[in-house]
Amino acid sequence: IRLDARSAAIRGQTLTYESEFGNLGFWRSPDDSAEWTFRVDRRGTYQISIEWACPNESAGDAFELACDAKSFKMRVDGTAERVWSNYRTIFVGEITLEPGERKLIVKPAGPIRDALFDLKRVVLAPR
Repeated sequence: IRLDARSAAIRGQTLTYESEFGNLGFWRSPDDSAEWTFRVDRRGTYQISIEWACPNESAGDAFELACDAKSFKMRVDGTAERVWSNYRTIFVGEITLEPGERKLIVKPAGPIRDALFDLKRVVLAPR
């Protein structure tokens, strides 16, 4: 299940879809969030990963990823010096999902010093 930036429902004051980069950027407000609605056809356990970029100088803030009743909090690590375009895929956690419509939300988990990160996609891969 690939949840790309362009298909996210965007909420908040500063978060925006950056079409030239295919990411969600300008995560600068505590009320910024991205939400995806997707369908699960059969029960399964999925490994969740995200693809992000964040200069080392802006790293250190935290985000929360929530789906169903489970949530994961992680610190944003830097992916390069002074560059917003060096993307990495990071494992977030595992979740077991039942069939049906599901929602997944990504949002800041605390104050943001500069910008949280640039998010390209969330991937849920069957284990």
